[in-house]
Amino acid sequence: VSTLITAQALTLVANTPVQEATQAPQASPSAVPEPTAVLSPSAVPEPTAEPSPSAVPEPTIAASALPEGQLLVRDTFEDGSWARLSGAGWAVGYDGSQYRIDAEPGYGFIWSYRSGSEGKRSYAVDVQATNGEAGLMLRFNNQNSYIALLIDPAQGSYRVLNKNGRRGENLAAGNSIAIQQGENALNRIEARLSGDQLEMYVNGQLLDSLSVSVVPDSKRYGLLAQAISGPAVALFDNLE
Repeated sequence: VSTLITAQALTLVANTPVQEATQAPQASPSAVPEPTAVLSPSAVPEPTAEPSPSAVPEPTIAASALPEGQLLVRDTFEDGSWARLSGAGWAVGYDGSQYRIDAEPGYGFIWSYRSGSEGKRSYAVDVQATNGEAGLMLRFNNQNSYIALLIDPAQGSYRVLNKNGRRGENLAAGNSIAIQQGENALNRIEARLSGDQLEMYVNGQLLDSLSVSVVPDSKRYGLLAQAISGPAVALFDNLE
């Protein structure tokens, strides 16, 4: 799996125009998957210290079955190859053997992405999210063109977001009893693509099936989170 890493703050309100950050933090790819440089957002000063990772329980729900075929990605976030970056109001990095995204309200989506394997069409990951929504990012073309599959455990809600230009549009949204709620609730999100047809699963239950032909195809995928009711923390594990 070739590696291309970035983390960026984007401001989004679903179905309404949003103002993007004027400049995004970005890591230059290299042979070693560690970022070597980062541009800080120009609108806000750098923080004096990174937030300290807090202790969280380990995931206890087993991964649900993926479509049959060769497993092209398996990441338990123990090799340290994803981005470790931070700026005012955001941070991405590791919390033990989990990948962590911190986001403050008003900073939009914070994300980190990589380039997937040729032929890889489906992804699944365990997610814990506090004070916000978090999930998977697919077909990442650039900061203004991607698909996001998101859940908000506090509300028991989900949505499939089409990021198109400086606007965001929900292609699907709703609530489901399949989403585990409560503090430190663990949910497994799956995205299955067949051509332009996308299926979104949570904890093994199909929530929606829809066309994503409006978003150009791309091998790049990632993880993202957005604060809603306060400083958000999202933890990811067992990516396949």
